[in-house]
Amino acid sequence: MYRPVIISVGLALSACSPGPEATSSPGGADVATPRNPFFGSWSLSQASTAPWWTGDGAAPSPDPAFSSLRLEAAAVEGPPGIACAQPAYSTDILSPRSVFGGKLDAPAVQAPGLGLADPDLTVLSLSCRSAPLPSEVTFVMAGSDTILLAVGDVIYSYVRQPG
Repeated sequence: MYRPVIISVGLALSACSPGPEATSSPGGADVATPRNPFFGSWSLSQASTAPWWTGDGAAPSPDPAFSSLRLEAAAVEGPPGIACAQPAYSTDILSPRSVFGGKLDAPAVQAPGLGLADPDLTVLSLSCRSAPLPSEVTFVMAGSDTILLAVGDVIYSYVRQPG
């Protein structure tokens, strides 16, 4: 008597739950992999001077080459120094004090001003197997559709693009 109900509930739950993406492994078999929230197309929404800039010399200016990014499992499209044909990623959870290489000297004040309100921030670090990157590239998730990237004394804020 309970068996049909249990089976029906199980089928309903599996039909309504989000599934993993199917990708092909090198052997050609489909492998279920979870969707990475950093993957997709990103467009620059704002570039601002980083709070750790000392004020010495001319104010840092954003590089127009950083206008858009595309992060995918197989490749990264973007400006020189970030574009990569064979990316390797790692993710971590960091506190506001630890993001941007620990450069925020007053994270309780500066992080919210950058849109980083959560005490546990998800970060994606990028390295490249096809060519060395000039420096560590780390993206900070500021919201489900916003990521931040610090390059020198400039913080680039990107919004997710549809598709």
